[in-house]
Amino acid sequence: MSFHNSNGLLLDRRDGYPPREQLPLPTEPPYTAHLGNMSFDTTEGEVSEFFKDCQVTKVRIVEDKMDRKPKGFGYVEFATLDGLKKALSYAGSSLAGRTIRVSVADPRKLSSDCVLASGHLTNHLNSERAARWT
Repeated sequence: MSFHNSNGLLLDRRDGYPPREQLPLPTEPPYTAHLGNMSFDTTEGEVSEFFKDCQVTKVRIVEDKMDRKPKGFGYVEFATLDGLKKALSYAGSSLAGRTIRVSVADPRKLSSDCVLASGHLTNHLNSERAARWT
């Protein structure tokens, strides 16, 4: 299966899975990219160095919860939208001997139980705990 990155470069998915859905660029922080097809040996430091010209602020390589082994994908957060845009152009490049995929990450979703209005999540949780004890 083949697809093109944002620069028109033809990329091949040998794993048979379809490419990730192209999500719109975020209009506000966080500016996060999803990295796929990473080597299991890739470190956060190597990812930071790979994207050094993109203003990296955070790298997270996803690991299996039980055995703590990398799962072959991760996320990189950038300081600016321009940093994210530049990082997207790295799709199809080689990192640690693997042709990586770079795409806009899904925004993090919070559970419907979270109350974020005015930043009172902690107060909401504490009041629920207190209500259980009254």
